[in-house]
Amino acid sequence: MSKKLFTAENIGSKSYLFVSFGLSVMGLMIWLATTIFAHRRDAWDSKYYFFIGLQILLIINFLFGFLKPVKAFLFGFAVICLQPIAMIIQNGIESRFLLSIILFILLGLLLSFSSFMGSFLKKLIDEEKK
Repeated sequence: MSKKLFTAENIGSKSYLFVSFGLSVMGLMIWLATTIFAHRRDAWDSKYYFFIGLQILLIINFLFGFLKPVKAFLFGFAVICLQPIAMIIQNGIESRFLLSIILFILLGLLLSFSSFMGSFLKKLIDEEKK
């Protein structure tokens, strides 16, 4: 008998909401730390966002995808969701706003792939144990 992963109890549990909120705050903190440390208007104007901040977010998404494999692909968008709000508060809506939203979506997809790979590894390990 297979265990059902996509049940209302698993998806809507408080632990998943807590993880999603924690990942959102973590993404916001990396965005703000990069803008402050690099003295840039946007975090991705700095090389530190892509070489350090994004790498940290990829690793964290992979780990949380491994720890919470049910719908782990949503964690990538949880990390990114507060960053556009921070950008709007810091800079307002500029002419490159649409391009920024497209880049946020692409980064969310990349981070979602990382958390998906973590959940995939967890499923492989669980199948090996059986």
